[in-house]
Amino acid sequence: MTILFSKFYPKTHKRAGEPTGFKDLILASKKLHTIRKGNRWAVGDKASLRTWAGVPYRSRQEHIADVVIRYTARVEVLPPGHLISTPTIVLNGVALDKATTLRLIENDGLTVEDFVSWFSEPFTGQLICWNKNIVY
Repeated sequence: MTILFSKFYPKTHKRAGEPTGFKDLILASKKLHTIRKGNRWAVGDKASLRTWAGVPYRSRQEHIADVVIRYTARVEVLPPGHLISTPTIVLNGVALDKATTLRLIENDGLTVEDFVSWFSEPFTGQLICWNKNIVY
């Protein structure tokens, strides 16, 4: 199965049109997982990590790496409130503490500000990790 990564931040992001750098982060082992809608991935699944060469769905796909999924979790992301600067992240029904939340955001290849802009609305989906050393 294929996991596609955006080459540029989407129109809804505050950095819309700027490069995400996801390909380089994946190759440098600095982006260790992704968060997606649904619940279709399982430990042991093989994935082809790819990015779009240009406009999504209107350009060819560029191969980044082939990986084996090592860890998955049900994830809920709740945007920060007026008094809280970091989002609330819940994995498999357990809210992460602030230090673990910040580590997860970094391992997803984003800054806190970029993560909050990407997940500006409550979100439920799946954390998909291809690094065998990551378990939250």
